[in-house]
Amino acid sequence: LNSLGNFLPSVISAFANCEYFGEEVRYLRFWITYYNNTVSIGLICAMTLTKLLLIKYPLRTAAWHSEQANKVCGGIWLLSVCVPSLHILVDKHDVIFDYRVYSCMYAYSSDVWKVLLPLTAVLIVYIPTITIIVATAMLLREAVRVARSQLRWQGIITVVLTAAV
Repeated sequence: LNSLGNFLPSVISAFANCEYFGEEVRYLRFWITYYNNTVSIGLICAMTLTKLLLIKYPLRTAAWHSEQANKVCGGIWLLSVCVPSLHILVDKHDVIFDYRVYSCMYAYSSDVWKVLLPLTAVLIVYIPTITIIVATAMLLREAVRVARSQLRWQGIITVVLTAAV
């Protein structure tokens, strides 16, 4: 999705040295970029938290079903729709083409963003990022403990590496 919606138009625009596509593609590129970033951070946060809960409380999490996981992931995908939609609803003419990076950016020129930008940054970026860092640190601590008892630790390290990247 990101390759078709953002990378390919950026490469074509760079070769043409202009915004090669029209206004509709500009909105699509902006929407895909913001949507993908929001979904990615939400799903990584959910992955690190659930892995930590699975390791810390194995008996309680044994009753979890895949339907519950699907609902959580679906909720993250639906919540992520709100971020780019909010930008376009506030001021759709603020989506601009940036010639420095050949990508579509948001200008944040409306006065509403003085309140909304810090609020959305805290809710969508800072809280999930801090949660990922704390959960990853706790997973590393568990990995050290598990490594001493000679249990399987590959799953913990996989989640930690994914969160770190």
